[in-house]
Amino acid sequence: SPVDRDFAVALTDDGSLWALTFTEDTISKHEITKLEIPTRHLYWVSCDVAFSPRGDVVAVLTKNGFSIVDVNLRERVGEGRGNFTQLAFHPQHEQLATAEFGGKIHIWDWSNRKRVEKLRDFSNPGPTYNIKYSPDGQWLAATNVGFVFIRSAEYGELRHEFLDHHGPVNGLAFSKDSKRIASGGVGRNIVVRNIESGEREQELVGHNADVIGLAFESNRIVSSDSDHSLRIWDVRLGQEVLATRRSTNHLSEPPLDLGRERLLATGRDKRLTV
Repeated sequence: SPVDRDFAVALTDDGSLWALTFTEDTISKHEITKLEIPTRHLYWVSCDVAFSPRGDVVAVLTKNGFSIVDVNLRERVGEGRGNFTQLAFHPQHEQLATAEFGGKIHIWDWSNRKRVEKLRDFSNPGPTYNIKYSPDGQWLAATNVGFVFIRSAEYGELRHEFLDHHGPVNGLAFSKDSKRIASGGVGRNIVVRNIESGEREQELVGHNADVIGLAFESNRIVSSDSDHSLRIWDVRLGQEVLATRRSTNHLSEPPLDLGRERLLATGRDKRLTV
């Protein structure tokens, strides 16, 4: 696994449902009451989980690829084969992006859930550590050792290639308006760039360990690191406004429940923190 991670967590856009995976063969969907989705066919190798934009299905990585699970029927309704390490749903279309550690990105059509079809693929150099769609669906970003690549989500053409870090880039997040992107990793810094111009707008420095997770909402960035600390930054000022040490390594996707300004995260103590 590109990130030493045996858990992953995801949150629906409206904050009403969350899904959590561990290295044990289980995935849970939670509302007011807990409902477990039976997925004993799964064997976790690299953990990742994501909700579709409507929140009606969850995609999870498996030993042989990925499975798509209907959260209401509580059963698998589709799958794709491959050795994947990351996945991300397109925010507007019934498409799913998956990444291989070797650098290849695959785009899948899951509109026919009984037959998930591969639409196209393209490659970035080196291992892939993270992939993200922009909220407007225009861009698909991927990271490797030091670099952030931004491509057209529709055609795959490379728009930008940024070298902003000194090692694996694990943290990646678009702003809600899709105009900026933040990245962080082994170099312990967080870099914010303007997607249209490619200009570096801000560099945030303060973590004492490698950046693992990032969340970007309006002019705030929330970041977590491998030393289990959580920090909140004011992007306009370029300053840290809050730092706390908790057992928090992985931020939920999407990370913020905007109605109640809540953050969902997991840590190596296997606690879920709101």
